[in-house]
Amino acid sequence: MKSAHAPFPLSALAALLATLSFPGLALAEDEAPAVSTKLDTVVITADRRAENIKRVPSSVTAIGGGKLEDLSAARIDDFVGLVPGLNFVGARPGNRQIVLRGISSGGDQQNATVATYIDDVPVGSSTSLAGGGRNKPDIDAFDLDRIEVLRGPQGTLYGANSLGGLLKYVTAQPDAKTFSGYGRAEVMSAAHGGNGYGLNAGLNAPLGKDAALRVSIFDRSEPGYIDNMDSEIGRSNVNKLTTRGARIAYAAKPTADFNIRASLLTQQFKTDGEPTEDISLATGQPVVGKYQQQRYTPEKGKQSFDLYSLAMDWAVGGGTLLSVTSLNDIKYVRGQDWTVYDGLGYNDPSVTLANEQDTFRTRKTTQEFRYTSAKSDAFEWMVGAFYTREKSRLFLDESGLTSQTTIAAPPYDILFTEETLSTYTQSAVYGNGRVYLTPKFDVALGLRYAKDKTAATDVGGGLFNDGSYDLSQGSSYTNFMVAPRYQLDAKTMIYARAASANRPGGPNALPASGITAGAQQIFNQDKLTSYELGYKTTALNGQLGIDLSAFYIDWKDIQIRSTVGTFAFIGNGGKAKSQGLEIALSASPVEDLQFTMNAAYTDAKLTSDALAVGGLAGEALPNSARFTAGASADYEFPAFGSARGYMGASVRHVGDRLENFVRGRGRDRLTLPAYDTLDLRAGLRWDKWDLNFYVKNATDTHIVETLTTNFSPASAAIGRPRTFGMSVTVRY
Repeated sequence: MKSAHAPFPLSALAALLATLSFPGLALAEDEAPAVSTKLDTVVITADRRAENIKRVPSSVTAIGGGKLEDLSAARIDDFVGLVPGLNFVGARPGNRQIVLRGISSGGDQQNATVATYIDDVPVGSSTSLAGGGRNKPDIDAFDLDRIEVLRGPQGTLYGANSLGGLLKYVTAQPDAKTFSGYGRAEVMSAAHGGNGYGLNAGLNAPLGKDAALRVSIFDRSEPGYIDNMDSEIGRSNVNKLTTRGARIAYAAKPTADFNIRASLLTQQFKTDGEPTEDISLATGQPVVGKYQQQRYTPEKGKQSFDLYSLAMDWAVGGGTLLSVTSLNDIKYVRGQDWTVYDGLGYNDPSVTLANEQDTFRTRKTTQEFRYTSAKSDAFEWMVGAFYTREKSRLFLDESGLTSQTTIAAPPYDILFTEETLSTYTQSAVYGNGRVYLTPKFDVALGLRYAKDKTAATDVGGGLFNDGSYDLSQGSSYTNFMVAPRYQLDAKTMIYARAASANRPGGPNALPASGITAGAQQIFNQDKLTSYELGYKTTALNGQLGIDLSAFYIDWKDIQIRSTVGTFAFIGNGGKAKSQGLEIALSASPVEDLQFTMNAAYTDAKLTSDALAVGGLAGEALPNSARFTAGASADYEFPAFGSARGYMGASVRHVGDRLENFVRGRGRDRLTLPAYDTLDLRAGLRWDKWDLNFYVKNATDTHIVETLTTNFSPASAAIGRPRTFGMSVTVRY
């Protein structure tokens, strides 16, 4: 990296590291009072090896299953505040874009910049032709061992779509030693909305000495809080969300050197509408009312997700050979009201309504082989091969209506249809090694080479679309990682990390007239390179943990959804950078008191013009807050008899953000206001019973999460208002 472009956060952090490395910190530890409670040791698999999180040379946040339970967490909304710089864009769960370190080109981004894994399996589509940017499962947080969030590119070990980082759900594994069960019943009520419930149950059953079965099920109905004010639909709480699912896992150890794990996860959700309110493009303020919208046709949505996986590992040659085989099938169907946007009443007064049904489906198979050497104090390494094949279908069907239940006469009965059938394949090989140059200093190196190809057929029909096209595009790419680390002492480490990642390119479904007009037939991969400097320590006799990191990111050939005339397509254009500082603290200052805090400063902006979407050099990337922060405290104490009481609180701050770029620059970009939230919790715990109470968003803050302004009516996605809840949990 040229010195002329040296990012200021790196020098700032270097000065801070020098300060923290003074002997004064060790003195403070020596003088600390001895207490029985220390921070737990957290073991994660971020680098595909089980390792203490304080030894991993990258920025990682791990949220344990116990913490998720304390938070009454159900989905990403409930733990997003625990991760520095984590955000999401979009309204409905299961149809959101996850953002880390500001790496996003906007709400209409077609492909993901953060990869999603469940255990060792990548889930969701890797391409833009199947809504890969948003159509991801929002996994229910019940019966998880932990959630790992890796910040920064993970292209060498985790492959495509990990430009900003990785969200990894690690499921609880069957235990052959103990028979156990658990159940939870929950009720909740939302301000401005309705009531809901949650039911969870699970069972772990040993099957002999070396095998076990684990089963968990859940059924959850979360209250809606948005009212559709249309005189004909006239429905309250349209964004009520119903989720249900199950997980079955089997683990066995047939021999001393061989393990097998098989699992099935299934989850479905449905909702009658989006949690959005209509806003004015001039002011950004509600035009119908807070927590209100006007939709003339239903906007129901549903998603189903099924994952089948088989993992086997053998102890071979002093190391471990792992095979992971998987199939995941994700389908998302949503309704969209296009009445105002299409204005059919002006074309034909008898056709007053328009509704579109969008269907996204991807069946993804993967196979990965990985050999990992034994742990060593000289040289550790792993090599792997990966293959995936995705078959996807995207079907758009827009119809004109004369009433809620009556389809218009031809030619307005079928206004627009488009069916895109695509096949995406990728094969990759990778290697990773760590050389221990001294007992305190080592260097990790990683490399991944991949080839992919996308082939698609697009067929259009209806009044406003016609034609059939065969499309294909392929590419190859290489990603790298270099990560030296130095152990200052037994409890303090500094590290540096340089790494890259990319997203696959693909074809655009365009007629010849679109190409003539200037639209691109294909778009290429975009690339990102990141430089990071970090510091991790445990101090005060194990009662305080500190993680600091500074990063600088170059993003080139950004994939941007563009338009030429009436033709929409994905192109490559513009460059961007993101630089910032992150801090995460964990502390147990006194016995039974746990405290965490995180903060992130992120400066993400274009460094060259992206005129196709109305972006100019120097403008902030969409939906990226310069400053975010969160803190959480929990205290447990003797109550009465054998009961122990607990109480806790979490706060979160999200700074103001800018909406998507405005095509044509016909107006200024709207600002999403900053907001603060407060969550409270308290309860009692016995040996086998828990009684829990909580209030989420206790101050009833009106939260604007994201804006959609490319279509009419413009809308704002509104976060959950104040919600009261109570749950009872039993274990045996």
